[in-house]
Amino acid sequence: MPVTKIKDLRPGMRHVEVEGRVVHKEIVARSPKLLAKALIRDDTGEITLNLWRDQVNQANVGDIIRISDGFVKTWNKKSELSTWADIKKE
Repeated sequence: MPVTKIKDLRPGMRHVEVEGRVVHKEIVARSPKLLAKALIRDDTGEITLNLWRDQVNQANVGDIIRISDGFVKTWNKKSELSTWADIKKE
C-alpha cells in the first residue's frame, strides 16, 4: 500500500498508510482505557496520532513509525489519525 503524506490526510479517509517521526507524546487518559496523543511529522506536515492501550508503548519520541490501516477523524476541529493495527517502527 502506498504511503500517504500527512498534508494529504483528510477527515473521513480510511485504510491509509502513514509514515512519520514522533516529535511529542503525552498520556492523556489512564482509565478506563489508556490513551496517549502523539504528534507525528513528515516532510509535508504534522498530525496528532491517537495511541490506545498497547499502542502507547509502541511509539516513542524520536521513533520513525509506520501506521497501517489508519483512519482520520476530526476532534475539537482538528484532524487526528488513529488505527486498530499495531504501530511499526521503521
